[in-house]
Amino acid sequence: MIINILGLSVAFAAFLIILMQVYFDRSFDAFHKDAKRIYRIELGIQGNKFAIVSRPISEFISKSPQIETFALITSSAASTSYTVICNNVKNRYNELAQRVTPSFTDVFHFDILEGTDKVLALPGQVLIPASLAKKFFGDESAVGKQLEEQSGSVIVGGVYKDFPKNSSIRNVIYGAIPDNESGGWGDLRYNAYVKVIPTGNIAQERIRLEKELSKTLKENEPGMPETKLYLTPLRDLHNITDVMYDNTPKSNKQTATILLTIAFAIIIVAGINFMNMSMALIPKRMKSINIHKVLGGTNSSIRVNYIFESIIVSSLSFLIGLVFVFLVSKTSVTSLLDADINFWMYPGLVVTAMIIVLLIGVLSGLYPSFYITSFQPALVLKGAFGMTIEAKNLRRLLIGIQFITAFVLIISSWFMYLQNGCLRNADVGYDKDQIILSGINQSIINSKNAFTNQLKSFAGIEDVAYAASALSTEDNYNAWSTEFDGEKIMFQWIPVDPSFLSVMNIQISEGRGFREDDKKSGKYIFNEKAKKEFGLTLNTLVDSVEIIGFIPDIQYTTFRTPSAPMAFYVPSNHKDFTSLPI
Repeated sequence: MIINILGLSVAFAAFLIILMQVYFDRSFDAFHKDAKRIYRIELGIQGNKFAIVSRPISEFISKSPQIETFALITSSAASTSYTVICNNVKNRYNELAQRVTPSFTDVFHFDILEGTDKVLALPGQVLIPASLAKKFFGDESAVGKQLEEQSGSVIVGGVYKDFPKNSSIRNVIYGAIPDNESGGWGDLRYNAYVKVIPTGNIAQERIRLEKELSKTLKENEPGMPETKLYLTPLRDLHNITDVMYDNTPKSNKQTATILLTIAFAIIIVAGINFMNMSMALIPKRMKSINIHKVLGGTNSSIRVNYIFESIIVSSLSFLIGLVFVFLVSKTSVTSLLDADINFWMYPGLVVTAMIIVLLIGVLSGLYPSFYITSFQPALVLKGAFGMTIEAKNLRRLLIGIQFITAFVLIISSWFMYLQNGCLRNADVGYDKDQIILSGINQSIINSKNAFTNQLKSFAGIEDVAYAASALSTEDNYNAWSTEFDGEKIMFQWIPVDPSFLSVMNIQISEGRGFREDDKKSGKYIFNEKAKKEFGLTLNTLVDSVEIIGFIPDIQYTTFRTPSAPMAFYVPSNHKDFTSLPI
């Protein structure tokens, strides 16, 4: 009995945890009000899809009669330093901030706890999440308080309830995009969202908009290549991976289906094991059951009692399984999952699991209860009882199903392990070992040379380099659109120090690497993908910046994103960038 209970408990715990993760992915962005009417604008350029658009393009699309409203948001959140005074104590925080158009709160619903969601239309005011309001000001009201930035100060105009983790819209500080920050038609720098009217046919409207957009682009941006238009539903953003400059959290429908299959395989195997154990105990219980018969017990009452007993065992196992889930939520296992392991947050899942628990209890006790009452009491009391051929064959079948399912799960786990090893050991084109990565603040950036010398004074540090972004940590990096040889080109670029390529051991396939004197005017080193796609050559200029070399197509993004045209850029002395020491 103890083995039965423990086996079912572990199975129920694993089942619940997997269901939590699957539900997290399947319900991504579902909580947003009018989520089915919200779409993101995407552009197809030269065979690639881009999640970034220009302000004129989004404003042009928003004039469609099928569009109720639209909003822009900067494509990525920027780490910003804020100084906050609370209880006469000055504290400094580095927090993420994004700029949006005031209509952003019309497309996405913000549950306002303090202030109003209309503050983005007011100069110098921001919206902050409740978690940051608590962090900055404790139990004090946050509305009207100042946040000091490097460029000035902003006022908290509203506090919104934190979005759940399974949201494309993040819990960051939201400020307004200046009205004069419009840019040209080809200045792709924003994510754009539209909310369509409830009765609109957006599929047909997209085709019409695409034709009109192509015509308008030729008139306003003649050098821009032919552009396709895509309107992707908000609920689909979590699962698409073929769009560049898409910073929404990602998952995979196939992975969710596999996890769901594994969850039910675990519960089926546990149920079969429970039934097998019940069948195995039949010979020991047969005499006591038939004594009840002799004393006047009916078959139906014995069967009901047997099934009820099975339900009790199954329910007890479920309760112990909930305890296991609670204990797991206090361990480091939670770092392997995106979902919160807290069954109180998933009442629907718990109710569904309880129904499954009752079914397992009923089904596991149903056959044994009928089987155990099918024999004549006289045969059993004389010791002439033995399991029938049908019962033995059933046990063999159930055990066979258990073994097959277990082998499939083990083999699948092994392939997952091999895939994980392949990703960890893949050749990314630069050294990953013996590299220490750390973020730094503005004070260190202002005294970078002294900081570098201090680091080099340690015997274990060979060299130090800086870059605006860490390699292989993002799906996309900053994009730059310009002209080369009379045609529009677009590439990703990462500002770096001259020593960066040598520290990371990135090989030069043609030309030369960066030198310290390259900071006088700035220099580019492109990858082979950009060289072939744009027809780049050594010593030519891109935006008055010389190309001095080429590198192989290193895996500078995550493995979710294929190689794209990119460049490392050493900025000139009058420019700076947010730095990361290596």
